[in-house]
Amino acid sequence: MTTKSFSLLLALPLLFACNSQPTPSYHITGTVEGEVTKVFLQLFSIADKGYHNVDSTEVVQGSFQFKGTIPYPELHRIAAPSGQYVEIFMDNSQITVHFDLQTRANSSIAGSSSDSLFKAHLSAQIGTSEEMADEIKRHPQSFPLAYVLYRLHSYGKSAEELRKLYLLFDTHVINNSPNMAGLDLLIKKYERVSPGNPYIEIALPDPDGKIRKLSECLGNYVLVDFWASWCGPCRVENPNLVKAYKKFHPKGFEIYGVSLDATKEAWVKGIADDQLPWIHVSDIKYWACEPADAYGVRAIPGNFLLDPQGVIIAKNLRGEALEKKLDEIFAAKH
Repeated sequence: MTTKSFSLLLALPLLFACNSQPTPSYHITGTVEGEVTKVFLQLFSIADKGYHNVDSTEVVQGSFQFKGTIPYPELHRIAAPSGQYVEIFMDNSQITVHFDLQTRANSSIAGSSSDSLFKAHLSAQIGTSEEMADEIKRHPQSFPLAYVLYRLHSYGKSAEELRKLYLLFDTHVINNSPNMAGLDLLIKKYERVSPGNPYIEIALPDPDGKIRKLSECLGNYVLVDFWASWCGPCRVENPNLVKAYKKFHPKGFEIYGVSLDATKEAWVKGIADDQLPWIHVSDIKYWACEPADAYGVRAIPGNFLLDPQGVIIAKNLRGEALEKKLDEIFAAKH
């Protein structure tokens, strides 16, 4: 073997050592104040707005650890079996957690830059689309800000406004954040049900189990009303709907109520208690209600006004706004 060849062989381990990078991972070391023997690491899902267990560990003498790898920063929480929890926007880093079971405000998190950024976004003065745009321009690579936009600041904004904000993010965030995927889908739903577009058919059981289609109501002006018996603002709005229904139903106005209730009993009781005389349907799936998802409904009460041909002509008309719109419609017809 030549000296040159021997030198090359010696250099190979050093070459691989220099080029190989350790896989990023997280290591959470935590302490718990309170009586608990086990804690769970849970991941937030945008699909059902819930947290799901991804790991668990024993608490030994008030201490616990979690180790693993995540592909990108996401919102998690560490939870006790009794329900107490502390939220953390995790990334692959060395993270220290103090978990106070009695007083969540006394819990603390250190080491996650994503969590620090998350808390900074939450405390930022963001109200208008312009203020959100400024925040994104300062932090276009922020996964936590993608969550903040989609989960907290997408309500009440148009598809056009949201698309402009969406495009301000770095492509790495757009391509990898589940919140960006959710926002993109939401924008497309908003575009599909914006005024000027045709209705989306709904066919669900009424309280008697009979399938009632939205299309049965066409030929009238129809308010597709998304509500639930558990929704306080919905119950406050119901007297306004009753008033509008009594005034305009004889002229050609119908209401098609879609409930996001979780039980039939609560749904039927809500109809009876508020004396709602129009068509009611529900799949009894709570926030997994399929028509609500199709119409991009993320907050209730929410509604869509259709003309007799089934074209959407207005959205989210409440109180006096609904009565004023119907006054204009039926005044013009005479």
